[in-house]
Amino acid sequence: MLRSLLPAALVLSLAGCSGGKTPMVAPPEPTQATLLEADMETAVLAPNSSMRLVSKGDGEVLLSAGFFNRNEMARIRLTSKASWAPDSRRLFINDSGSAAWSTFRLFDIASNGVGTERTEIHRAAVAELGRLNGCAVIPEPDATTWGLAWADGGRQVYVLAMARRETGDCRWKAVTAVLAIADTESGRLLETLPEGAARVRYPQLPWDGPL
Repeated sequence: MLRSLLPAALVLSLAGCSGGKTPMVAPPEPTQATLLEADMETAVLAPNSSMRLVSKGDGEVLLSAGFFNRNEMARIRLTSKASWAPDSRRLFINDSGSAAWSTFRLFDIASNGVGTERTEIHRAAVAELGRLNGCAVIPEPDATTWGLAWADGGRQVYVLAMARRETGDCRWKAVTAVLAIADTESGRLLETLPEGAARVRYPQLPWDGPL
């Protein structure tokens, strides 16, 4: 079970960190994820039925927008889970390889069936977890991230960042997990909450079994 070492009342809002109009945080929407398993081809249809995400069962993931339009998108560890945004413009993969840890991977999906990976939300969530612990740099293996839910039709996403282990100089003394709510268009974090406060505010999220 996740446990925060900070008081539940502590809430860190990042909305004012940059100029321009910042979107309001939208509530999480019911989010489905599909299991992508080894040695099994799995096709996941986009909500608008325009294309499919196809896992070939060997770690290769591609987008299929028709028989003659199949584009390799990424290689992943299996088993993992994938979720389309409600507007079909993006999808995320919780790339875990059946381990007790994961990497949140977000992809922009063009209408021609080409997917482009976006890493800034994963990196920002991990950086915020590190900042709360007084750490300027966090080695990649030391933190894990999961996509938990879409919001605002896919324009926002809820991401859990957790301490996994200590291999560098960072010591997880203040907080071991944060929920980051991000704008998927800009990649900007709208709000972060320590896990304890986030559980209280968003009890509907899959806390005990991340997607």
